[in-house]
Amino acid sequence: MARSLDTALAEVNAAAPKRSKASDGGIGDAAHATRDSDHNPWIKDASGTGVVRARDFTHDPAGGFDADAFAEHVASLLGKHPALGTGAYVIWDWLIISTARLREGWRPYSGSNGHTKHCHVSVGTSGYDSTQTWGWPPQEKEWFEMATKEELRTVVREEIKKHFDREKARDQREKARDKKRHQKVMALLKGTSVDVAAIEAALTEEEA
Repeated sequence: MARSLDTALAEVNAAAPKRSKASDGGIGDAAHATRDSDHNPWIKDASGTGVVRARDFTHDPAGGFDADAFAEHVASLLGKHPALGTGAYVIWDWLIISTARLREGWRPYSGSNGHTKHCHVSVGTSGYDSTQTWGWPPQEKEWFEMATKEELRTVVREEIKKHFDREKARDQREKARDKKRHQKVMALLKGTSVDVAAIEAALTEEEA
């Protein structure tokens, strides 16, 4: 079995340890041996050992593994992951996508098996033994990693406005508190020998 597919299987199982494996498949059985299939070890490595480049992953959303999401994830890695170069493809639910025809995206699949119970992944004719992670399950990105520049500008403008609004409100509260303190002091000074009118006039002039 191609080591890259062992890596993918380990990631899938770690993410969904209780998933069904009813339709899982790796090295083909006698029926596969009678037809052209990547489940057969038709490609040889440097030592002359036959290598199987295909693996099936059972669709079991209830068990924690959604083959639809997995198919889309692997499709996004075509041409980027070392094991998903020339010859790599994904089949799922009567659709196929391949590195060779990546620009066409998902295309109708006309094989006899629609792959509705499992997602089929075939790695490339080279790089198949790469143990680089498949990144499954994909980590959810922070909102700012997916936002456009204009969306980020809008958020920044809103945050700046909120900041100044808070500063303005804080200033207004300070002024209100100062005014109350001033009124209390003036009230206490009334009836004493302190010239309240002169203090009021001085404060008014200072504020001006």
